[in-house]
Amino acid sequence: MTDQIYIYSEQNSPRLLYAFNLIFKDLLGFDKINIISGISEFNQIENAPKLSYGVQISKKIPYLASGNSVLIMEKGIGDQKPHMLSGELYPCFFGHSDARSLLPFDFPALAFWCCSRYEEYQPFAADNHGRFSAERSFAFQNGFLHLPILNLWAEELRKKLQHHFEMPPQKEYKFIPTYDIDYAWAYKYKAVWRQIAAAGRDLLKGRAGTLFERIAVRFGKNDPFYNFDYIRSLHVNSSDKPLFFWLLGNYSEFDKNIDYKVPAFRKLIQDIANDFECGIHPSYQSNSEPGKVSAELNRLEGIIGKKVIKSRQHFLKLNFPQSYQNLIQKGIKEDYSLGYAEELGFRASIATPFNCYDISKEQETDLRIHPFMLMDVTLNVYQKLDTVTALEKVIPIIEITKKVGGELISIWHNNSFCEKDNWKGWRALYENVLKAAR
Repeated sequence: MTDQIYIYSEQNSPRLLYAFNLIFKDLLGFDKINIISGISEFNQIENAPKLSYGVQISKKIPYLASGNSVLIMEKGIGDQKPHMLSGELYPCFFGHSDARSLLPFDFPALAFWCCSRYEEYQPFAADNHGRFSAERSFAFQNGFLHLPILNLWAEELRKKLQHHFEMPPQKEYKFIPTYDIDYAWAYKYKAVWRQIAAAGRDLLKGRAGTLFERIAVRFGKNDPFYNFDYIRSLHVNSSDKPLFFWLLGNYSEFDKNIDYKVPAFRKLIQDIANDFECGIHPSYQSNSEPGKVSAELNRLEGIIGKKVIKSRQHFLKLNFPQSYQNLIQKGIKEDYSLGYAEELGFRASIATPFNCYDISKEQETDLRIHPFMLMDVTLNVYQKLDTVTALEKVIPIIEITKKVGGELISIWHNNSFCEKDNWKGWRALYENVLKAAR
């Protein structure tokens, strides 16, 4: 039977169970894991995949050594700082000196540390939006942010375990293109006071071209941010299942979408929701006022007439554990916020969805986290790349995700298809990204 595996471990904890779920269910594809602490009970199990952790029972039974039991068994946040191993096939840490082990490091400890986002619970200097930045991360500082090391090591473990028993097949690669709708229109349908104020700023800053375009749209020219027919055309003859995340917060400095009451905006959302799945894009304000998420969810559900269970934070603002606790309380089941604004790559060192672990409560939750790897704003705004260089940076991320049978998630914005100013040529780039990712 390859649908379940039996693991002997003298020690047990919510963290260890979480790590085993990550490795053996999410990454290796077992349906069920059974942790057994009694040797006699373990030895009685026959004709089933078996493995021991922490203690080698027999040379015939595959064995994983534990190198960081403090991390796995502690509660709360300590001063756990990983140390990289050198000379290994892929980057890894929490090493040990037990040559009998299948791997040279404590895989459960590594998996827990990466996916619980342990380092983000520790004190850090936030960026100007209160976020944990890529450059602060252990992965960035040690040069492996571009690698899903959990998937890579899981595949190495799969190869080794296949010498002992039949393993589930590698999971199939999946691509999910996603779109954040922060500004459905550049000029149309905005409140009169906003249009007057924006026109005044155009005059003061000498932006004659923008002012003329604003006036032209007012008299019938296509709005440069309204690119939804084009987005639809990208998915007509494909098996993609794109997701759209709608910003419906009240107007503020960083929340500037069209008012959710505007009939044209509501119809746009309804039309998209008829064909594609939609999620909420909790506003920037909601991070300091968590109650706003309920109001914004109610707005979206009222417009589309469906329950909404998916979300992505506006500006990718995440604070552990508060952000995820708030989403769970509001009924969100899947979140797509985990990634960095300024860098491509794998924030949790994994290319596979996984459950959120709340360290403050020491429990695994049912909130499913879908990390993203690629974003248009990262390439254009933060890194200021031309389209050729941007594609060169994207391709390796796509290829490594395909190699490990991961779930590739990209973020693009409807306004990025406007084909003006610094976004000229980015439609063609995105079409190449889609071609490579499919």
